[in-house]
Amino acid sequence: MVDLGVHDPPLSIEELFANHLRPGDIWTHTYANAPRDREVPVDENSRVKPFIFKAQDKGIIFDVGHGGGAFDWRQAIPSVQQGFIADVISSDLHIGSMNAGMKDMANLLSKISEYGSVPQ
Repeated sequence: MVDLGVHDPPLSIEELFANHLRPGDIWTHTYANAPRDREVPVDENSRVKPFIFKAQDKGIIFDVGHGGGAFDWRQAIPSVQQGFIADVISSDLHIGSMNAGMKDMANLLSKISEYGSVPQ
């Protein structure tokens, strides 16, 4: 499992998916949004970048990894609407997330089941 984290300048996820990850490898925090520090799947026009679909077709597994700040509707909603859906729903439970955006798995699952109907 890869948690790319934040970098200055951001590391290329296209490079990561094309040249380093193999089928069965997992990329977590799929719907995080930190475009200045971390490349994200959805571009500034709310379009899923084409190489994301290629990576998923290649067999790379995408994990939600929802923590205190690793989930953003600006990434999740356009992704799902365009057919890019994470393969795994997981939490990133830690002291900074358990009392923030991700309370517990029931809370997380309720968000995931309501894609597109939750206010942005």
